[in-house]
Amino acid sequence: MTKYFITLCLLFGLYSPTALALQFFFDYASFQVPQSDPFLETYISIPLNSLELKKENEVLSGGVEILITFSQEGEIKKFDKYLLNSPQITDSTQLGLNLLDTKRFSLPAGTYDLELTYTDVNKPTETKTINEAVEMLNVQDKVAISDICLLEEYRMTEEENNFTRN
Repeated sequence: MTKYFITLCLLFGLYSPTALALQFFFDYASFQVPQSDPFLETYISIPLNSLELKKENEVLSGGVEILITFSQEGEIKKFDKYLLNSPQITDSTQLGLNLLDTKRFSLPAGTYDLELTYTDVNKPTETKTINEAVEMLNVQDKVAISDICLLEEYRMTEEENNFTRN
């Protein structure tokens, strides 16, 4: 019975938290704002079980260094570089969670080259880059619709954070 359990765990990647390569899911949406520049909102989701996790004092932790740049004709117009840390994991049931992040960038109308580079902090050789062309429209005098943003859930909040709207 134990042999079958270990085989199943290996097949589904549950046996070792570092069995998978870093998985990174990225999307964005642009929004129009009356009497202001449009803004771009980025969405990042990283499964915890795809990170290289370090064990220290019976606690697992990891993180991803993220660099987002917006450039036009080779000149960087806006950027953000930050570290997205995992929570302190003390229970293996938490390995099924995802790291989530969202950022908002106000950008004047125009076409931008978006470059997103991400690196697992505990495995620096695990670096990947995503490149996208992004067009920000200025539609102040026209009828326009922002991108659609789907929700998984919503609830009232007492504190403002990156995920807070209105």
